[in-house]
Amino acid sequence: LIDRGHNVTVLVPNPSPFMDTKESDRFSYQHFSVSMNAQDMHDFFKELVHFSAYESDQLNLLQYQIKFYELAFKHQDMAFSYCDGIIKSPELMDKLRNGKFDIVLSDPHFQCSDIVAEELNVPLVYTFHVTNTYIMPSPPSFIPGVMTKLTDKMSFRERIKNMRFYLTQDVFSIV
Repeated sequence: LIDRGHNVTVLVPNPSPFMDTKESDRFSYQHFSVSMNAQDMHDFFKELVHFSAYESDQLNLLQYQIKFYELAFKHQDMAFSYCDGIIKSPELMDKLRNGKFDIVLSDPHFQCSDIVAEELNVPLVYTFHVTNTYIMPSPPSFIPGVMTKLTDKMSFRERIKNMRFYLTQDVFSIV
């Protein structure tokens, strides 16, 4: 977008453990306050990576699902903190409204992007860079579940495991 002459504003939580907003002069940054501190955020992502890389292979399906949803709930708490930091900040929302934006681009993991887009009266476009594209068919017979470490080349037993993973995701999403 920038290379095509568009201005890009990035909303960045304050604190932000992974983003140095002094790195680029190509972007405009808007900071917003969150109730979590940088260490809590860092610890969450460290736990997520550790689970994905080291623990997940050692757990049975039930243990895996319990840990997966424990992490999902922590992520949800972080996302709510982000939402509060944006939506409940009159100064930031006024600044965004006055910015006359044409579009909101967002990862679907950040749940309040639809509210921001609605408040700004602009279209919302989700960018699916690592997430499951829920709007597209993803048959469990050959689309591996997120963080299962399976590939599209699954044995029959792995396909059954993948199907059980998808089914338990559906069950837990209702709970």
